[in-house]
Amino acid sequence: MYKTILLFALLILGSFSISLPDEKEDKVIKIALDNLSISLAKIPVGQENYYGFSNREEFKTSSVGKPYRVITFTNDFYNEDKLIDKNYILIQNEWRVPVTVNGENRLLLTVSQQDTTLEVVDLGGAVLAKELQKKDDNVSSGSRYLLRIYPLALDFFVKVTPGSSLADATYIPLTSATIAINSLNEKRISKLTLPEVLHIVKQLLKQQSKN
Repeated sequence: MYKTILLFALLILGSFSISLPDEKEDKVIKIALDNLSISLAKIPVGQENYYGFSNREEFKTSSVGKPYRVITFTNDFYNEDKLIDKNYILIQNEWRVPVTVNGENRLLLTVSQQDTTLEVVDLGGAVLAKELQKKDDNVSSGSRYLLRIYPLALDFFVKVTPGSSLADATYIPLTSATIAINSLNEKRISKLTLPEVLHIVKQLLKQQSKN
């Protein structure tokens, strides 16, 4: 199996690259900051803990961190029986922006591009925000992405070094993905390549279709 993955890796790494960094990141941060107070005010009184805050006083010292741009897989990935040498990554006009207090992630704002306009469309994900920060602690530079596998409800933190691309990035399974991957392999996997992720997700999809 690993020989197959290695051969596929050589093919896919040579087949495409995606230009980085994300040019819209500064605009996304500005939109998140401009709408931060309005967004936090939507949190119901008494439910602050559910959204990652100890109390509403913390809203006053909140800020935002570096965004994670959402990426998914193309329809071809899900529709084709076998993986071939092509780009299966689909970059979304959607970002998860951490809301922070004293440098700690509390929740995520969802910023989405509607036509040509960027808007804050949702907030939440306190557990995911904290997990992303733990995975992200050793990343000093480069771009950050969140790979979402919607049919399986799995997430990966994607770390891209400067001058590199999503084709040769590091894919770090978050809890949802780790649990699913362990169902296929008893060995705990802390990081993966894109070809390995593609292969594993295909296996999980086939497993799901049998259930």
